[in-house]
Amino acid sequence: MKPSWIVNFEKNEAEMEAINYFINDCINQSLTDHDKDLARYLNELFVDLQELNEIEAEYPGLLLHVHALLIAEINRVWNLLHEKQFDSFENEWQSQILEETKITLQEKIALSREQIVDYVRKAKNFHSAPLKSLEKETDCEILIRGKGSLLDHRRESRLKNYPGWEHLSESLYLLVRANDETITRCTMKLANDVRRVKQCEWVDR
Repeated sequence: MKPSWIVNFEKNEAEMEAINYFINDCINQSLTDHDKDLARYLNELFVDLQELNEIEAEYPGLLLHVHALLIAEINRVWNLLHEKQFDSFENEWQSQILEETKITLQEKIALSREQIVDYVRKAKNFHSAPLKSLEKETDCEILIRGKGSLLDHRRESRLKNYPGWEHLSESLYLLVRANDETITRCTMKLANDVRRVKQCEWVDR
């Protein structure tokens, strides 16, 4: 599954267990009904996030803003639980997780037919100067993905059926990727990065 833009906790089994443990611990402790409902709601939001990723993988670009809103709501509910009852527990959990991982957000930016033709014609310059300079300015990663991105039709034909190369079956696009230690900061960083990229004359607005 390769969603178009994701919240990626670099999830391995241990990290998923930590998330589930936190939510279940919230539900099972002697809390108010309201706080238990918040914990259940948080669990439902994580389920929604997984389902949304699957939808975006099948229909890229369909829900451009829903993902960011869902991320913000997850962060809001998480902070409510943290502030009310779980300062010490969450601090211990968060420090353990953040030692091993960071949150990654990424978003596709479509390119027009004219820009795709221009990319093929000026591939060397398109790959280097503008994108590399912008990566340094924004502290983000900008990748060229989609059909034609490798500039080698035969190689793309061989690779597109292999895991990790599914993007070669899609139209050419830019993939903007941001990393940070919290959902909120990463969301803000990605929004700024995407805005900066879209300000460039060779990107659709």
